[in-house]
Amino acid sequence: MAIRYTYELSSDERDILKSLVKSGQTTSREVKLSQALLLADSGPLGPGWPTSAIAASTLLAPRTIDRLKHRMVDGGIDLALSRKPMPFNPNRVKCDGEFEAHL
Repeated sequence: MAIRYTYELSSDERDILKSLVKSGQTTSREVKLSQALLLADSGPLGPGWPTSAIAASTLLAPRTIDRLKHRMVDGGIDLALSRKPMPFNPNRVKCDGEFEAHL
């Protein structure tokens, strides 16, 4: 598999990701994604692992890692670690007073 997206982390970005991994205050999803971003760093201080090795190490799917690297290249750490917002669903059932009275 060819490497599609490569990036070099700055020292500040590397410190942010390391603190997320070590803090214990973040979700397990953010910890795994932070570990994957640190392993995929192709800078002089980063290991630059291939996607298959990162997938084996972090137990993430290779496609997830590719999407993560794509979001990192396009938008930075904040976009890479955040979830996509759910679109508004106008068909969602809403409980109003009349409906509750009927129940």
